[in-house]
Amino acid sequence: MFYLLKVLIGRSAKSIDRPFSYYCPIDLNPMKFERVSVSFGNSKKVVGLIIDTPEKIDISIEKYQEKVGFKISPIISILDDKPLLTDSQDKLAKEMKEYYHCPLISLYQAMLPPSFKPKDSSLSKPKEKDRLMVSVKDTDTSFLSFNERKMYEKIKAHGDLFSSAEIRGRACYQSLLSKGLIYEHLERIDRIREVKTLDLKPIKLSEDQQKCKDEIDSSNKTVLLEGVTGSGKTMIYLKLCEEALRSGKTAIVLVPEIALTNHIIQLFKSYFGDKVALMHSSLTPANKMDVYLRIMEGKTSIVIGTRSALFAPLKNLSLIILDEEQSDSYKQTSTPFYDARIVASMRSRIDNAKVILGSATPLVEDRCRALKGLYSHIVLNHKFASSNQVNATFVDMSDLSNLSPKYSSMLSVPLIEAIKENYEKKEQTMILINRRGYSPIVQCKSCHKTMKCPNCDIPLVYHKRYDELNCHRCEYRVKFSNLVCPYCNGLEFQTLGYGTERIQDILQNIFPNMKIARLDRDTSAENMRAKILDGFSQGEYDLLIGTEIIAKGHDFPNVTLAACLFADQGLAIPSYMANERTFDLITQLVGRSGRHEKEGKAIIQTYNPLNKVLILASRQDYNSFYEMEIENRKRFKWPPYCYLTQIIVQGTNLENVKDVAYAIKNYLAKKLINKRSDIFGPYDPYEFKVNNQFFKRILVKFKDPSLVKETLDNLQSIAAPTQKDVKITIDKDPRDS
Repeated sequence: MFYLLKVLIGRSAKSIDRPFSYYCPIDLNPMKFERVSVSFGNSKKVVGLIIDTPEKIDISIEKYQEKVGFKISPIISILDDKPLLTDSQDKLAKEMKEYYHCPLISLYQAMLPPSFKPKDSSLSKPKEKDRLMVSVKDTDTSFLSFNERKMYEKIKAHGDLFSSAEIRGRACYQSLLSKGLIYEHLERIDRIREVKTLDLKPIKLSEDQQKCKDEIDSSNKTVLLEGVTGSGKTMIYLKLCEEALRSGKTAIVLVPEIALTNHIIQLFKSYFGDKVALMHSSLTPANKMDVYLRIMEGKTSIVIGTRSALFAPLKNLSLIILDEEQSDSYKQTSTPFYDARIVASMRSRIDNAKVILGSATPLVEDRCRALKGLYSHIVLNHKFASSNQVNATFVDMSDLSNLSPKYSSMLSVPLIEAIKENYEKKEQTMILINRRGYSPIVQCKSCHKTMKCPNCDIPLVYHKRYDELNCHRCEYRVKFSNLVCPYCNGLEFQTLGYGTERIQDILQNIFPNMKIARLDRDTSAENMRAKILDGFSQGEYDLLIGTEIIAKGHDFPNVTLAACLFADQGLAIPSYMANERTFDLITQLVGRSGRHEKEGKAIIQTYNPLNKVLILASRQDYNSFYEMEIENRKRFKWPPYCYLTQIIVQGTNLENVKDVAYAIKNYLAKKLINKRSDIFGPYDPYEFKVNNQFFKRILVKFKDPSLVKETLDNLQSIAAPTQKDVKITIDKDPRDS
């Protein structure tokens, strides 16, 4: 006797997107949705997933093979001691496969924290570790030396932070230890990121908030909760989650980026404690596994995280919240392509849960759906906290009178004066420049060629701090001091343009006594990010410079000046969403200033101060922007007045990529004739070469999605057997078109 297993191999290839038969001895007791180690093709060991209930066969494997007429391989081992997927997740994966035209295994891989690499497949049990804690004994410290007393007070306030070998090696530390004034002890902790909690009063809603919450409760549709910045949407989320937990239900709260949501995480942890789990891509594999199994075991009722948290294995799910639903972060831009808003709708149908889309500046297409009655539209206009209207000012950078030779050409005189005034008033300033690094362009002085990544053919960015030129796509690095021009062997270079690092240097030279912090992807490691944000919140820094990471999700009471450099930058991007993204970013930035008692100001540097998008953003006038933008979408037939699908063709050989791309174009033209569709391309994206892969894209606009489903399903057959190096992927509902 043996068990016959249907196993999906952990490789995201359309050609093997089907179960393969394996067998295992009867005593192993395999279960559906456990991972197994198997041999496959030329690989001695790959990881697969059992996707059906194992079938018990009452004859020998030899007789069964003789009966079916083909050989069946045995599994090598079972990697888990319990199923890793729920039926709800399985249904969701299959619905996503139909909608997104992607291999089923890629969706299971997106849902599961364990790796499908054999070397990492042992991460199947939660791992815990001991942390050394240091505590003090309350006593009179007057007899201690200055250094001993200073160390004692620090440990009393932050004992867990003073347990490093370096701290413990200091003489004053050892002296306190020998005198019995401090003591060390081990505390068993899991690997889930700890969050400082707050001492909070019970959740109480204002009259407006309670009205919105009642409307949400009574709705049987997806809810678009449109609330101005500072209106208290988070308090409504907390109340809804509180009631869900009270009735034995669970909830998922999605946030754009963990880096932007320290405050919301702190609130949820403070109110709900260990019932909250965090899920995001920055966690280590072991961390992910720990959190995932806690959720599977029912130890967690609320999951907060980025888009992947949507796949959390929660039972009794009743609520799915997407905060800042307009964020591009909710769109997965690699296989499997998916949009968290659409997947949330799928999961809500499967689990009978309510979806809430929250934003001060909703996606234009979601606002349109709400106004048409497809969503419940609930508006929260009144600000919850004391907040002022921000006085926004434009600075025309084409007007030379706004510039001074004393300063950089990127920092206007009005902005410098405003920063100085703010500093003298001991108020804080935020400056947005959506480019990281020191300079985005490095040019050879001899031949004037721009230094590009050899793998990606995009400009290398100079990072002064590391003396490096970096590629922000493939992470290629080269020392600036060792740089030789690949075109003419020149050794002298000039840096052009401005990034966050350069602006920080310039401002530090102008204001040498000012404490300036920088927050971007280079400084946003979890420990550094928390240190910078906490420091800025507590007044340790006077000015914060950063990319869009600083513009959203933060509440700093002492920030009274917000400034944007390169406000025009986003408008030049060739995308139907360029206006919307720019409006959202500027609106969010302006909303960081004057959030509490003090009057707020915003300065927007631009070469086009008459641009209507920028003007409306400075006023935080979403209604007027929506009316303007929806007319443009209707006129040019962009979403929500059409559906979009992008076909991405990539490979290491440019000619093969071209051949397949044009074959697809011809195939689509034939199949979609007379089906109210438009085909654009093949065209080169801006980054047409990334990590030695060449790219071509084809965009399809159509009215009826049902008419093109079969056409899209059959695309994979276009790549000829001789062009196996060419990969075809389908991106439904792209946001970068």
